[in-house]
Amino acid sequence: MNRFVNDLKIELNKAEVDTSLFEEDIQAFKEIYNNDLAENYGELSQKAIAIKDQYYDLMKEANSEMSVAYQKVTNKADEVLKELKDYAEYNKSNIAKAQSIKEKAAKKITDSVNLEFSITDKNSHYSLSEIQNETRLA
Repeated sequence: MNRFVNDLKIELNKAEVDTSLFEEDIQAFKEIYNNDLAENYGELSQKAIAIKDQYYDLMKEANSEMSVAYQKVTNKADEVLKELKDYAEYNKSNIAKAQSIKEKAAKKITDSVNLEFSITDKNSHYSLSEIQNETRLA
């Protein structure tokens, strides 16, 4: 859990997220972790879960935005493939490129986020800053 919190602070800076939303819980987590870990493990777990839940909300929103953006890319690739189909023998290379773009875009469309105690989603293997970057690239 401590590693998750440490990694999260770095990730929030990369993603340019206002860390003040997390500071109170992170500070409380660190105090418990550094003082009497064994006696206050339940409280430590609650703080870690609260931090994870806040991060999950950010990840869920970012993942949704990425999925929408790449669904548009997939739809556009379908339109291009439909047009190229009429002249398939002359557009083999373009068809292959459009198909490749469509396949790559489809891999970035996920309907759920699974974090456990990691900053990366177990489904897409992206962190928040990586999802933001992928969305910008769409």
